[in-house]
Amino acid sequence: MLPIIENGLFWHSVVQVKKHLEPLAIATNVTQSDNCRLDEVLITFGVLLHAFDSLNDSQQIIKDAVIASLEKRWDKSDQDVFIAAVILNPFIRTQPFQHLPELFTPAAIYLLLQRLWTRFYPDTPVPADFYTSVISYLSEDGQFATLSKTITAVTNAAKAQGLEAPSPVMVWRDHTIPGKPIPALHALAIHIYSICPNSANCERLFSALGLIMTKLRNRMGHKTLMNIAELLMHLRDEHSGGEQSIPMSDGPPAARASAQVSSASASGGFEALASALSGNNDDDTDLPDTPAFPSEIRKTLRMLLDFEAPFWRSKLERTSTPSLDDELALWEILDMDADGEEVGAQEVELDDLANALMNA
Repeated sequence: MLPIIENGLFWHSVVQVKKHLEPLAIATNVTQSDNCRLDEVLITFGVLLHAFDSLNDSQQIIKDAVIASLEKRWDKSDQDVFIAAVILNPFIRTQPFQHLPELFTPAAIYLLLQRLWTRFYPDTPVPADFYTSVISYLSEDGQFATLSKTITAVTNAAKAQGLEAPSPVMVWRDHTIPGKPIPALHALAIHIYSICPNSANCERLFSALGLIMTKLRNRMGHKTLMNIAELLMHLRDEHSGGEQSIPMSDGPPAARASAQVSSASASGGFEALASALSGNNDDDTDLPDTPAFPSEIRKTLRMLLDFEAPFWRSKLERTSTPSLDDELALWEILDMDADGEEVGAQEVELDDLANALMNA
């Protein structure tokens, strides 16, 4: 363990791996959350694409492997629904996209939403006022003349409640008349936002059922089992909503590293990791399928997203990792223990936690 800790190149590799894994970890948390929406998935793909596309040439293998995997996943997805989810988000609409006339003119957007209506409501013809509603929504006139004011009000209300971002469903419901049938465009938007893009909830439910139905409770009836599971999930949601953590038992680490890493092996291990990622991308194949409603839109993420748009600039600023100054300061500290330089040549000021760890 000590040779690993004393190896300066090892810590350089750790910093690089951390820089690669952090955006992936954030994306996983976003897309596996209980309330994740389809539009958030596409925006998260865009954030990942920009993060890895910004890597320098020395990390080209990592860059190419991750971006190729992202594009492959996106190519296999139902692009119609994901793009429509972004357009129907009143806070975003067409801001993240390139100016593609075949996709993002009002007429093209109407045809996209019309296809989705036919898919989700096959027994109901497209309403006569559907086209008018789409055009009014995109131009903010008619029934959507107060859309900007509604967005501001909903945003302020969400901030007052401590929410990071308001749900677009709130805006759509605010543009319906209470007690009256929901207009077609509103119903389509709410239906799309009710789609959960992950199986996390199902997995948690099955996990809860496994913890409840044990060998000592194997005669529990179905109704009792579901009631206990529902109560357990409800208590979990209360803990999550109140930001309370459930205490976990302390235990020994699962394993202890004992390998010694030399300078050559540290850099070689990093190259091996990059090669493994590239190989995994080549093996990232699915069985061929024939969906009942194949997506008519087939665009790569690079062709679809406009990272020069103001939307992405503000979005990437909010989700950015440490600034350049912070990164340079970190590299300067790491360089002090690099091979060929004298340890202790420069005095480093440590905080209380670092002092306690170093002097323990």
